[in-house]
Amino acid sequence: MPEGNSPNDLEEKGRAIAPLSYPHHRSLWQQSLSCTCPRCGDSSLFNNGLFDLSVKGTCPVCGLDLSKSDSADGPAVFLIFILGFLLVPLALWVDAIWEPPLWVHAVVWGGLAIGITVGSLKPIKSCVLALQYRHRASEWIKDQQDGS
Repeated sequence: MPEGNSPNDLEEKGRAIAPLSYPHHRSLWQQSLSCTCPRCGDSSLFNNGLFDLSVKGTCPVCGLDLSKSDSADGPAVFLIFILGFLLVPLALWVDAIWEPPLWVHAVVWGGLAIGITVGSLKPIKSCVLALQYRHRASEWIKDQQDGS
């Protein structure tokens, strides 16, 4: 190992030494769509309810502390970019071909945007939390050790 990059130095800098093991063997996308715990893959990540985006405090199966994980506005920003990239050109294309009235655009594209947002916000938030768990392993391990 090069000098200055010992495992202790990497740990102090907040970098993961090695990837964590994932006993559930799910891909990131499978785990994101199922909205389950990033460690065990068994327990639901969110409280009940379609519009409740609050993450449970701890995983009831493996005990992973999820209270300090925060995806902030990341999932909403991803959705804004994805929906803007997909729906705006589609709306312009529909307008160029069929020329519907503005109220039809408002109803169709507004409803489609709301539907896609409600359906995909939890999986995208779950994906962001899983990425945090996989790529910031030292923070999750440190918090787990501090709590022990």
